[in-house]
Amino acid sequence: MLRQAEELAKKAENYGILSTIYSIEIENSQREFAPDLKVLLEQKRKYQQLAIEDDNANIANQLIRYELKKSLSTGREIDIAAIIKEVLKQYGLEDIVMHRPRLMYNIVSITRSAVLAGKQFYSFEPYLTAKYKEIEKGTGFNKYNHFYKVNFLYMIAHVLYRNKKFEEAERYLSLLQEGLEEYNRSHYSLLYPKYVLLIAAVYNYSGRSQLAIDLLEKLVNSRLLKLNTAQLLNAYLNLSTYYFQQEAYQKSIRIFQNVQHSDHWLMKLMGFEWVFKKNIIECINQFELGNSDIVEQRLKSIDKNFKEYFNRDLYKRVGVFLSLVRKLNDKPDIAPTKEFQNLVENSFEFIDISQEDIQAITFYGWLKAKMQRRKYYEVLLELVKS
Repeated sequence: MLRQAEELAKKAENYGILSTIYSIEIENSQREFAPDLKVLLEQKRKYQQLAIEDDNANIANQLIRYELKKSLSTGREIDIAAIIKEVLKQYGLEDIVMHRPRLMYNIVSITRSAVLAGKQFYSFEPYLTAKYKEIEKGTGFNKYNHFYKVNFLYMIAHVLYRNKKFEEAERYLSLLQEGLEEYNRSHYSLLYPKYVLLIAAVYNYSGRSQLAIDLLEKLVNSRLLKLNTAQLLNAYLNLSTYYFQQEAYQKSIRIFQNVQHSDHWLMKLMGFEWVFKKNIIECINQFELGNSDIVEQRLKSIDKNFKEYFNRDLYKRVGVFLSLVRKLNDKPDIAPTKEFQNLVENSFEFIDISQEDIQAITFYGWLKAKMQRRKYYEVLLELVKS
């Protein structure tokens, strides 16, 4: 039983438990079937060192989180690789993490959390793909660390999508789909809903909107796959957005009739951005349907509930967008005028389109479609391809 526990602990890289197992084996080293005591002592020393590495890695992870948060607060582009390299060097972990996928995955996950908060996808992409390839060329992935492989593939596909590299994202999603089928689908239920959401987004922004809608409709209505609440809400939001882009405004509004919770409750579960996007999609749906009174009510509600966020650097453009929606709601005919076009162009601080967040482009594209009196989805595709 001790030998079986020992092997399981090694495969799971749980070196704290492994150290305890060796201590019990050493205590029982005089038993008839016990391994040689010197072998046990050597093994215990070896895995104690790995446990120390784990402890140092945990400390490094928290330092990386701290340094990234501090750098993101400046609002400038950050050198992700340099920050992580310096912390790992400080704890003697530079070479070690390359040979231990779990440690590298933990570092990358923490980094990704900071990237998502600061929307610094452009600088994260080369770091993430490089680390995945280094692990592949080094120790590689196997049955026991397959969890880290499929999650790496998902993160790479997601950052490529956010950077509007749809063909590359689709290639990694194909690898992810293959990975989910391996080892008796051991991670299928955990990652498959996220895979569908992401592949649908890639389809939508590369001109295959109907395929994206079909996938999400099948996902939310599936009886075989049980989505958790967060997964279902994300699917609703994306589906509502794709309906809106195809001018199916009533369908887009009806999606949220399935959500029987207050914004306060949703904020706790899904966060500010999800709730804000839900509100703004509902608002501009009502605008397209000509319900100016409802639009004004929604704008006042958004302003009341989310105004504090609009003072933060990351969300200043959101406040600007809402002010422009209000002007359109007051005077719908103003959209194609030179006056309004100048107002829009002077209201935003634009960055290079290759580095611009796809979600920011999504909202700006709607304004541009109004100014040009064109179909929104056509303008949106032009923007993300430009």
